[in-house]
Amino acid sequence: MIQTLKNILLFAILFFVQSLNAQVDTVYKSLDRALLNADQVYQLDLSGQKLTTLPKAISKLHNLKKLNLSFNSFYKLPNSVYSLTNLQELNLRFNKLQQVPKYISKLINLEVLILSTNKISILDEEIFELKNLKVLQLNECRLKQIPNSIGKLTQLEKLILSYNQLEVIPKSIGLLTNLKQLSLNGNRITKLPNTIGNLKNLEKLYIYKNQLTALPNSIGDLQHLTLLSVSDNPLLTLPESAKNLTSLVELNIVGCNFSENEQNRIRKEFPQLELWF
Repeated sequence: MIQTLKNILLFAILFFVQSLNAQVDTVYKSLDRALLNADQVYQLDLSGQKLTTLPKAISKLHNLKKLNLSFNSFYKLPNSVYSLTNLQELNLRFNKLQQVPKYISKLINLEVLILSTNKISILDEEIFELKNLKVLQLNECRLKQIPNSIGKLTQLEKLILSYNQLEVIPKSIGLLTNLKQLSLNGNRITKLPNTIGNLKNLEKLYIYKNQLTALPNSIGDLQHLTLLSVSDNPLLTLPESAKNLTSLVELNIVGCNFSENEQNRIRKEFPQLELWF
């Protein structure tokens, strides 16, 4: 009898866990439908609906963790979103934003913020108060500079700044020691700071299509780097320290200005890699 009760209890617990997982994995694509079950909505996808605003009722989704508002027509983030303090992921890609959402720091649990393909030209200080942020995507905006405050986002693991109008990367980038991917391709960068060598956990560095004539010697300190893409830069040489990149499995150097002697030197230093010049 006792064993039977134990089996029933175990079955009930398993059923509850499975039901909870199913709720967490469910992606609602209608706000009206989500509001019918407000306390059990964890993911809401309202992408591609030509939205310009949201009703205040969205604030009832207290447990919402992922909100996709991409491919809409938002000029600003509706105030009702700021009450969703359990939100972990916010996707605002491909809207009409001209600045970082004004009160974004209220979303204290945010881990992923996607602002790609908007008209953002300046990063306000609010964004640097997101202490739990792990992924920040700002590619294809209109950014001309990155403030030193970027160094406050010490939990960042992925930073995407591709295809902007950046010319300088601040030294404070070296404070992002948890960074695993840094994408700076498609800008106007002429020099990388030596502090880039502090990114000890960096695995992928994309800096192709810039105006780099040299790489800092500290690049050789990136012991976990598996991919380095520097193609389409007016580079004349790779620093001697590059030979210390023992984890490297992919080196993209097409379209640089390496002499034949330099090409031969690079081939000798990376015999395990298939290289194209």
